Amino acid sequence: MIVKCMGSENAPDDDSRKQYRIISGVKIIEFVRKYDDDKDAAVACLTMDDGTFHEEYCYGNVYVMNDAGKTVSSFGVAQIPKGA
Repeated sequence: MIVKCMGSENAPDDDSRKQYRIISGVKIIEFVRKYDDDKDAAVACLTMDDGTFHEEYCYGNVYVMNDAGKTVSSFGVAQIPKGA
């Protein structure tokens, strides 16, 4: 799998000026939200094809793609409103 992590700029994800990071060789991905006194953070917990583990802090939307580049899943980092 391939994971594309978008930057936090206030622009559409398809704006070519927006920052992003592409991570390939992902075998397993889990999205979690970590809460502490300083900030709330969305984190992609990645298990790579070679068995190593990596945490990627996410500041914008995240897209999971298959090896052909087709999006198979997405994750929004904005907090879920209380009471929703």
